[in-house]
Amino acid sequence: MVVTGGLTWWEDFVCVACYNLQESRDEIRLYPRSTNLDNAFAHIRRLRSQILLANTYQNNLIRVTKYFLFLYAIFALLEVSKIKVIGYKISNIAYNI
Repeated sequence: MVVTGGLTWWEDFVCVACYNLQESRDEIRLYPRSTNLDNAFAHIRRLRSQILLANTYQNNLIRVTKYFLFLYAIFALLEVSKIKVIGYKISNIAYNI
């Protein structure tokens, strides 16, 4: 595993945006603070695109890729059910400089 998009804390979890070298795919991994940083304890989600930046805001994990900005409800990442994702096209976001 190689960390590609950063590492951030959310409550009792370490959130890691990474690339899995063995399986050639991008992932988000959540490790509980109370355990070792061991994949046996990780909640792992496969992704379709590389994460350039990951951060948290309230109960959301912000994932920035080359073309989109995604918001994930972090509690949903811990569930087996599908995650409701809100995607924003980067070209539609206005920046104030």
